[in-house]
Amino acid sequence: MPSHFSTLGMAVDGEDELLQLAEAIGPLAQPVGFDGGTYFHWHDPSGAELWLQVNADNEFTGISPHFAGQSRVIVRLAHRVRAADAGPFDGGFYAWADPAGESDDADTPDVQGVYPMVVDSPEFARLAPLDLPVTVPMQIAAFAHEVEAYDTEADFDAAQKSEGADGPRMAAESFIPSGLFHPDGGETSLPEARVILNGRVLSSERRTNAFTKQPFVTALVQTVGGTYDAVIDVSLLDRAPRVGGILSGSFWLSGRVVID
Repeated sequence: MPSHFSTLGMAVDGEDELLQLAEAIGPLAQPVGFDGGTYFHWHDPSGAELWLQVNADNEFTGISPHFAGQSRVIVRLAHRVRAADAGPFDGGFYAWADPAGESDDADTPDVQGVYPMVVDSPEFARLAPLDLPVTVPMQIAAFAHEVEAYDTEADFDAAQKSEGADGPRMAAESFIPSGLFHPDGGETSLPEARVILNGRVLSSERRTNAFTKQPFVTALVQTVGGTYDAVIDVSLLDRAPRVGGILSGSFWLSGRVVID
C-alpha cells in the first residue's frame, strides 16, 4: 500500500528519508505558532502540503501530510480524538457530516448529522482554543489506500454484480465510516480516520509535485454529505478519473477548518 507521502508525489523509504525530507522542506515552510510549539507549514503549487511539528524546545516531533483542494463539507465537530500512539501535536475530531441534513437514525438522540466520521487534522494543536461542539466548513482530503475508477455509473453497478455478492449493493454516492468499527461490526474505542467512499467525479487531474517532480492524481468527488478531495498514488491509478464517472475505494481523511 502506498504511503500518505507517496500519495502526494513524495515517496520516502523509511524514517531516515522522512527526516531528510523534513530538513529540506523546513527552510521553505511558514511558521504557525501555537501554545506549546510551532507548525512549519509548507504548501506546494500542486496542492501538496506538509505540516512539520516543533515543540517549545525547538525539537522536531513529527510531520503530517495534507492536500489543499476545493472540497467543502459542513461538519459538526463533536469532540477531539487522539490515538494511543499519537505524537504530542497529532490528533483529529469526531465529526458529523451535514448536521442540518436528515439521517436514517434521526430518532436517536445523539445523532447530529447524516453520518459520523473521524477526520485527522494537520493543525490539531493550533485548534486547541476551539470550543466544541461547533459547526464549521472543512476542506477534507481523502488519501486513497485502495481505489477503483469507473467511467460510468453503469460500469460501477456492473462491477458490483460481477463480484457475485448477494447482499445489498452500495450506491454510487455512499459513505461508510469504517474507522469507527471493528471488523466484527462492533464499535471501536479508538476510532480512526478511515472511510469507504463512493462518489461522482466532478473534476480530476494528474498533477506533478513541484518539489519532487513526482506525479500524483487528484479528483474532486461528490458523495452523500458533501464533496471530498481524493488524492491517489499513481501506483494505484495512473490516470485522472473520468469526469462524471464513479470513484470508489478506501481512504484516510485529513481535514482543515475553513476560515473565510
